[in-house]
Amino acid sequence: MSKPGCRPNGDLLSLPTPREIRALKALSDGATFTQAAETLGIPRGTLADAMSRLYARLGLQHQPSQYRRQLAVMIGRREGWWPQ
Repeated sequence: MSKPGCRPNGDLLSLPTPREIRALKALSDGATFTQAAETLGIPRGTLADAMSRLYARLGLQHQPSQYRRQLAVMIGRREGWWPQ
């Protein structure tokens, strides 16, 4: 049985949206949600919503909260969602 948001072979069903990528990149260097939201010029709740959607898209919504961001960042870097 495949994970939600993944094909049976584990590939993502769809790429993240540009907003989800910007949100993840803003958080990738250890910024808090408040700091990242200020950097992006969006409300903290909007950032949290984007990250929740991204976690679900990646099948990470059930991972412990302390690992979700790290796993999402590792996936984003591996997939080349932003330049290194």
